[in-house]
Amino acid sequence: MLTAYQVCPYAMYGALALAVPPVIAIPRGRWRWTFAVAALLIVAGSAFAARILIVHRIGEGRLAVLLAMKARPNDPWPRGSGHVPLGAFGAAESRKGWLEPGGSFSPAAGTFGISLWVVAPDGALITTSDSIPLEQTRSRYTGSSGIAVDTPYYTATWTVRPEGGFKLALNVKPSADYHIEVAFRGVGPAGGPLTDIVAGTDGLRLAGRWTISPAARLTFLGEEGEPGWTRPNAPLASAAHSVSGWAAARVAAPAGETFIVTVSDPSGWQSITSLLGSGPMMRGLDPVFTASLRSQIETLLQGLVGQETRPGDPLNYPLQWQRDGAYVIVALARAGQIELAERLATRTSREDFFGGFGAEADAPGLALWALGEVSALGTAPDWPDVERKVALIEQMLHATSDFRHDFSGPAVPAHRGNPELTLVAGPSRDGLINGRMDWHRPVFFVNAVSYAGLIDAVRIANRLGHTAQAVAWTKDAEALRRSWQAAFVDPARAPDAADDRTAISGLWPADIASPPAFDERLERRWHEPSGHPLWTYFTIAEAHQWLRLGRPDRVWQTLDWLWTQQPQPGLFTLWEGSGEENGFGLWKTFRGWVRPEHVTPHYWSAGEMLLLQLAMLAETHRGQDSDELVIGAGVPAIWLSREIAVSGVGTAHGFVDWTWNGAEVSVTIHGPPLPVRLGQAFPAGTKVVVTIK
Repeated sequence: MLTAYQVCPYAMYGALALAVPPVIAIPRGRWRWTFAVAALLIVAGSAFAARILIVHRIGEGRLAVLLAMKARPNDPWPRGSGHVPLGAFGAAESRKGWLEPGGSFSPAAGTFGISLWVVAPDGALITTSDSIPLEQTRSRYTGSSGIAVDTPYYTATWTVRPEGGFKLALNVKPSADYHIEVAFRGVGPAGGPLTDIVAGTDGLRLAGRWTISPAARLTFLGEEGEPGWTRPNAPLASAAHSVSGWAAARVAAPAGETFIVTVSDPSGWQSITSLLGSGPMMRGLDPVFTASLRSQIETLLQGLVGQETRPGDPLNYPLQWQRDGAYVIVALARAGQIELAERLATRTSREDFFGGFGAEADAPGLALWALGEVSALGTAPDWPDVERKVALIEQMLHATSDFRHDFSGPAVPAHRGNPELTLVAGPSRDGLINGRMDWHRPVFFVNAVSYAGLIDAVRIANRLGHTAQAVAWTKDAEALRRSWQAAFVDPARAPDAADDRTAISGLWPADIASPPAFDERLERRWHEPSGHPLWTYFTIAEAHQWLRLGRPDRVWQTLDWLWTQQPQPGLFTLWEGSGEENGFGLWKTFRGWVRPEHVTPHYWSAGEMLLLQLAMLAETHRGQDSDELVIGAGVPAIWLSREIAVSGVGTAHGFVDWTWNGAEVSVTIHGPPLPVRLGQAFPAGTKVVVTIK
């Protein structure tokens, strides 16, 4: 793919080529100069039109950065990979800050960039937070809505200020070989044109809105691109103005103390912190496993916009999507965020179809599954919503013609106007829903999650005393299960069974598949060659199937590999797709994230990862006759050399606590009694003591 600065010359040449024939045909005489002027106007107009086309495709912000990078290739530029949002929980996507590996930061989309420069004693630039090798950076969430970034030169901790804005605590590692400067520029993780910087006795004022304090020794104040602008140069002026938005300033961090930089935003925050619960407690587990699990919770919380879930990067996905949201809601509920999950489930309960691909057939089933899982740990949803969604599943199951339905919210721009946005399903076949999802008909996935939804609807009905409906829906669910299993082994359905989405839903979360046949298909998939996965939520969900099949070794192989591929090392974030999957074009307007490799973070992936890790500690499995609770299905034998204590793990039957003292396992079930089975790593004959609360 050609970048902007490669396209521009070709567009200009093309415009010139269009103008050449009239120039060649210019008649002699008094019309000669008239035709010449006309030809020049055609050239200019064509070039102008070409630029408009390029700006529309690439974006004004991106184009400005790409052209500047072409003009100044030796200057430092943002890393443009692995970014994460940081802000008050629930902050609007336009109000979230953005952090990249190494510690570079933008306090909001379209503002400016803050980077950390490592400078030699002679003023030469050694490296910056954007160019320190990725493997030499390590990030971690702190306990107060913050992220700390460790590098060989410094530790930079960015935290959210309750009154608005952010605080940077910079600890420079002692060395006589360098000092650190904090740079403010019109480019960054989510930068924008920076036209004005004013230096005062109390600090800097940027773009007439943002205040940087305290005052510190200025090492540069001017415009990027000036001769020697990357070297310390004591400013002679007290202000910098750049029409093109490339104003810049740097301040020196004092040695031997924590340098606190406050980035103040006068408009303040709105947060949902009051809804948060404590989360699971873990002792004696592998520290990497624990860090990943906790990071998934923080990642999901940072991705919330108001009381909305987002599929991924909130600027790439400025909308709710029911499918991704279902997994996020269940993950947060099982991680102890019950009140928050109940609030987030409100739209899922009241509305039936919403998401970027319109009205999709998996929506009613996934909605019922999410509502049932949340109600198992909290309060039941409104009964009319449950009845209505079950009716939608039954309507699809018995459809004799195309079934269409309106949807709420925006569609992905690339699909706006597509008449299939309202096509939910076609005529059913062999007792199965013939539903649309992801622009095709993954029959086994759609029916698996519909089955899961029916089962959770039965549980809700029983809790609320609607016995007759529970009996009828149980019969419908069992009929659907029989049809699913018969179709799965039908050779005529082999292409459908081979769909990636089949492998992410058979046992988890649906418990609809027959393990022998499903095991065989997963076994073949395991040995098939595969490259770098585009949809990490598929990868993790498939690992969850292996956990259900008693193969924790394959689960750990998957986790270990994913943890080596983190876009931002230490935060355990994951990705989706190649480039800007299903994007709305917002990033194109900013001076940052100019060459995205994928969408990251991705919140369906974070939800799947959190649900898998919790299931490795405790999870209920649906059986033919009764459900059972499996403790430590993903616990490796090496962990059992020390005492383990786990509490607050959510399951489909309530919260579970358990301990291992080297000889016996004590389990507390906060819910109805269940048979308990231990994971295969525990010694044979291990005593299990169960307490019901």
